[in-house]
Amino acid sequence: MAGRRINRSRAGIEAAVLAVMMVIIALALAGIVWLFASTQTQTLARSAKIDIIDAKVVRLSSTSGAIQVTVKNTGSVQVNIASISVTGATCSVTASGSINPGGTATYTGSCSSMPNPGDRVAITVSGTAVGTNEPVAAVGQAVVM
Repeated sequence: MAGRRINRSRAGIEAAVLAVMMVIIALALAGIVWLFASTQTQTLARSAKIDIIDAKVVRLSSTSGAIQVTVKNTGSVQVNIASISVTGATCSVTASGSINPGGTATYTGSCSSMPNPGDRVAITVSGTAVGTNEPVAAVGQAVVM
């Protein structure tokens, strides 16, 4: 009988060691998953994005007009606006400065070689994210008034 008791006590020790090892392995795997997820979350949280929320092109005469473009920074980092171009009209818009996350900026300019009222023009706003120099762009349309 003494032999049986020794075997039973060894079996209990082996089960306890196995349980402790499984807990250690589970904790290590959980740590690896947490590290990966937190790194991905930080990477995705820093995004640079802009949107054109309003654009107006007004024809003042057959050869001149005015443009007004409002841009919103919908990302999580500051963005420097570099240029605003208009396809379908010849416009000059001074685009400079930066927009903070959640902020808006309005840019105005003058146009020559205007299309007819009711025609559409394409507007492209481009810039870079502060810190990463990641290029950002937004494309929109406006109807000439």
